Amino acid sequence: MLAGTFIPSKDAISLTRAPHIARASTTVVVRFSNATGLPQLPDNDPNANPRGMAIRFQLAEHVHTDIISHSVDGFPVRTRLEFLEFLRAVAASDPAKLSGSPLEAFLGSHPAALAFVQPKPVPASFAREAFFGVTALRS
Repeated sequence: MLAGTFIPSKDAISLTRAPHIARASTTVVVRFSNATGLPQLPDNDPNANPRGMAIRFQLAEHVHTDIISHSVDGFPVRTRLEFLEFLRAVAASDPAKLSGSPLEAFLGSHPAALAFVQPKPVPASFAREAFFGVTALRS
């Protein structure tokens, strides 16, 4: 974790109505994480992907704006129903025996999900990692 001050560019006001853009500065707290949530898993373990970064803009007491991001550009599936199917396949599968499992069948019929779960290179540090916003907006 780290804490700091966000100072927006003078041109940022033309891009958004976010309250932290209209201020001269805003206190921020940034949290970095690994995907698993397992505290014993080292940051340099490939199984720790994707990485996460959350930024909290402190606007007032109990008032804030959060940005949640991870190091994978995209999501394993397109719909909420496919996501539920994916989670059920994961829960019904033994990671040590994927052959013939519900997860293997799901990934075989969802190429984007298969690409999503493939191991990614371990970054040299969180500072060199690219992060992407997690949103439900159309791009």
